[in-house]
Amino acid sequence: MIKSGPTRRARGPLGRIILYSRIFPESSEREGVMLEQVLKNAIPNQLSLFGKLTEGHDPYHFAAWDKEGNIAILRYWFWNRTKTKQNRKRVFINELEGLLKNSLISRSISRKDFEKYCPRTLGDGSCGFAVIIGILQHFQVVDVVDGEYRVKNIERILQLLNNQ
Repeated sequence: MIKSGPTRRARGPLGRIILYSRIFPESSEREGVMLEQVLKNAIPNQLSLFGKLTEGHDPYHFAAWDKEGNIAILRYWFWNRTKTKQNRKRVFINELEGLLKNSLISRSISRKDFEKYCPRTLGDGSCGFAVIIGILQHFQVVDVVDGEYRVKNIERILQLLNNQ
């Protein structure tokens, strides 16, 4: 059985990161399960619109929760330029979890990180990056500093990953 958290208190955030990575081994079926519950509690109840990264454009809209096999998917949509068609896209929660785990070490989230850790989400288009940033801003995980998305709260990431 996989434990839900560290068995002892480590010194400082880095110590927790090391314990965390030992307790939760990489597994495509396991990844995203705890984060999925946290997100489902907030979306769409507290968060149903995700702002675009460029101001003045219509937001992305939550559509539904779905699954492909054991992998949770957040489905969202946005209008085309003429507002005659809804474009539907996906964010794979296990990929978002991988991106969050990487941010514990890198202390930032970039488009390059998104491309590396979220290939299926990226397959639907780069707009998934904006939706992910919107989610992480809602949970007060990242701030925009000099055009970069910097992690502002490692403890909050650990809480999200541990479903607390």
